[in-house]
Amino acid sequence: MLEPDAVRRHLRLLLAKEDSPRPSGYLASVQTQGMVASWRKRMVEWMLHTGKAFELSADTVECAIHCMDVYLAALSVDKIVLQLVSMVAMYVASKMHEPRPILMEEMELLCQHKYPRSEIILMEKQLLHVLKWRLNPATPIAFLRDLLTFESVPSIQAHLEEAAMELLEECAIDYEYLVFPSSVVAAAALEVVCATQFGCASPLAAYALDTLGVDAAAFKDCVARMMTLYAPADVEPELATLVYEAKNDVVAEDCKPRSASPTSIDSPGREAVAASPRKKQRATA
Repeated sequence: MLEPDAVRRHLRLLLAKEDSPRPSGYLASVQTQGMVASWRKRMVEWMLHTGKAFELSADTVECAIHCMDVYLAALSVDKIVLQLVSMVAMYVASKMHEPRPILMEEMELLCQHKYPRSEIILMEKQLLHVLKWRLNPATPIAFLRDLLTFESVPSIQAHLEEAAMELLEECAIDYEYLVFPSSVVAAAALEVVCATQFGCASPLAAYALDTLGVDAAAFKDCVARMMTLYAPADVEPELATLVYEAKNDVVAEDCKPRSASPTSIDSPGREAVAASPRKKQRATA
């Protein structure tokens, strides 16, 4: 684990990256081919689902979503190109952040050979050009992980991380959260989890506001927005005696079926969810 001073330095570096705002407002200002928020929502849902199927880290998937948003803030797309951009963003992010990145062969299987290899390679080059090779963005998850290192009780830290990560996933799906800086989204997630589950303000969010200088007005607005989609626990555990419990069975029941390839912008209700190419390969190995 990093020393507190090292974590503070890293947080300062992340904040410095926020000098360039998150890509937002592009549906009205850039997209001219009919793109609406629901297109992005389905692509992000697919990216989150595919990331889990390929056992990619949450950091990698959030980086991929950021890459897609940067592209969409620069160039207008139709549905077909949007699907390709989302796939290639996952491909590029995995090569940057994963010990075992997605392979080109897996990409071809993932898109069911609807995009030739030449198109995938061309889109990769175009995406990297738009990104200016900036492949390590200051994401909400990056801020969250650093802030959580200041929580000294392991069980509370684990609970906060699980609950806040679930909340950040919901926020990643919603286009409207792009107006908030990543530091604000991370701090707001901690505040909402503490308020709804512990009945108190988050000391970590207070640290982000008071010491790091996170935007207080944006923080207040983000917390208010998050409170509308966060479902608080039925029983509020005591902070001092909190016991972390995984809830995989609840999560599995709550998840809606999603397409195994990003080719279903027009068909959100498909029941069949195929296994990822990687998992099929492992099953037959």
